[in-house]
Amino acid sequence: MKKPVKIALIILAAALLIIAAAVSAYFIWEKKPAVSETLPEETAAPELMSETVEVAENDSLEDLEYEAIENERKDGVYTILLVGIDDMSDQTDTILVCKLDTNEHTMNLVSIPRDTLINVPWEVKKINSVYYGAENSDKDPQKGIDALKEQVKKIIGYDVDCYAFISVKSLVDVIDAVGGVDFDVPTYIQYIDQAHDYWVFLGPGYQHLDGVSAMAVVRYRETYSTGDLGRIEVQHDFLKAAAEQFLSLGTIPHAKEIIKIIKSETHTDLSDANIAYLFRQALQCSADDIKFMTLPVTNQNLDLSYAVISLDEWVEMLNEYLNPFSEPLTYGNLDVVFKNYFGYGCTGFPQDPIFFANVNGMDSNNSHKDTDEKADSDTSEQTPELPQTSSAPEITVPETPSDPQPELQVPDIPDIPQPPSEPAAEQQTDNTAE
Repeated sequence: MKKPVKIALIILAAALLIIAAAVSAYFIWEKKPAVSETLPEETAAPELMSETVEVAENDSLEDLEYEAIENERKDGVYTILLVGIDDMSDQTDTILVCKLDTNEHTMNLVSIPRDTLINVPWEVKKINSVYYGAENSDKDPQKGIDALKEQVKKIIGYDVDCYAFISVKSLVDVIDAVGGVDFDVPTYIQYIDQAHDYWVFLGPGYQHLDGVSAMAVVRYRETYSTGDLGRIEVQHDFLKAAAEQFLSLGTIPHAKEIIKIIKSETHTDLSDANIAYLFRQALQCSADDIKFMTLPVTNQNLDLSYAVISLDEWVEMLNEYLNPFSEPLTYGNLDVVFKNYFGYGCTGFPQDPIFFANVNGMDSNNSHKDTDEKADSDTSEQTPELPQTSSAPEITVPETPSDPQPELQVPDIPDIPQPPSEPAAEQQTDNTAE
């Protein structure tokens, strides 16, 4: 063998060893996120548990004992809470729960509408009010994060493994770091945010979006007939387009820079090594294996516009797309407000019994006699026809969503206590930008 050829082979071998060492070091450095060891428990009110429980009127929620479900975590499955925050108003306008399966290489993301009606004692019972109220109680973002995680747990039935609360600025910086995204903008968009000095005017059609333009597209909702639900559909379409572009490259451009942005501008409990691991696993999914869905709700006008969870549909979606456990989750694992033709009910203990008494006792000739006018002015937020009684017979709910579903009825409401003393969360008025 000639000497130049031999030298070339030695150099090539050395280069391969260096590459192999670098790859090995990367895999040693990246780290799987820790998974929540907390198993779901039965948290439903006695009236909606699978077996009727007699409870005295003076019993509190803490006095009741619930039986934990024998359940195990699926290996290689991670759940992540992704939240978009308006850093000027502290409102959580985008809430996504993601399940990443690193064995099947699938990713499912479910959006929780900002107006989702939740079981809380304060006046504005929207999930969008949770972070704002808790964060501003002590000017502590972590309090807001913990409070929202707890409310999301009530909706999905378990603790998420990790979270990332993303501000407007970090979203802009991340999109710019990857070089922008090509997207078919669905409509004319006028987005003005004077606080950030963002002025965006876009026409419909396929175009390349930089960070500010992309942020305007995913936050805009002013002219959508379905309001926030219309915005969620556009957000899903944008995320699909971005995912397809990154997957076609087989990499995320400037990944190190993105990790730095996420760590410096985002509230997250993920380490750099955790983020690197999740990025690599996500890139092994195909575009067809990434699914976006929305929590099934119906819009109802209860003085404020609320999105009320469709309970049967939600339990079915939850088990098919988000459940990280080996056994199905049931109604008893959730603490959510729902509505059927008997009225409004709650799978957990009502935190504000007066609210349920009021909405179930509304008289169309009194407080909501203007239903027709409201329906004409806003067809997306109509006032429902509610029964005039505030109670209904007790019911039994099946333990799993696969069982035949009974017709849900609202449980008897106990003697109404005095209104809770907690201060009501302030309702924020969205600016034109949203």
